[in-house]
Amino acid sequence: MDTLLVWLLAIYSALALLKPVFFAVLPYGKRRSMLDRSYAGRTSATSRSDPILIVFCLVLVGLLARRGAEPASFLTGLLVGMTLIQVYFHRYSIPLNEAEAPPPPHSPIKTMSYAIQAAPGRAGIELAIIAVLLAWSLWSLLA
Repeated sequence: MDTLLVWLLAIYSALALLKPVFFAVLPYGKRRSMLDRSYAGRTSATSRSDPILIVFCLVLVGLLARRGAEPASFLTGLLVGMTLIQVYFHRYSIPLNEAEAPPPPHSPIKTMSYAIQAAPGRAGIELAIIAVLLAWSLWSLLA
């Protein structure tokens, strides 16, 4: 089970490290087109994937609990991650112009998604911290 947890964490971390690359490599027009297709007249693009991700997270936590985790370490990671994501979202409080705004129907998360794609650099500090922590953790995990 330890090996399964390590492999799942390694794959998940590697995929998460691709997000900043996605912002850097793909131009805004391409990211916007992909976002338009993902939402396709809906208010959510993740209604199917979110429940799967929740189950996946519960599996990871279950495997970690079985393995054993130091409580202060787990709590630090949880709280730091929550805080980084909260501050990341706060960077997108600037209203979108007409060209950046999502097509209807609107929802808060849809507007946030379009804001992030329009200006991913607004949360550059948070993305950099997340990427460094992910890379360091992945390196430590596999070393």
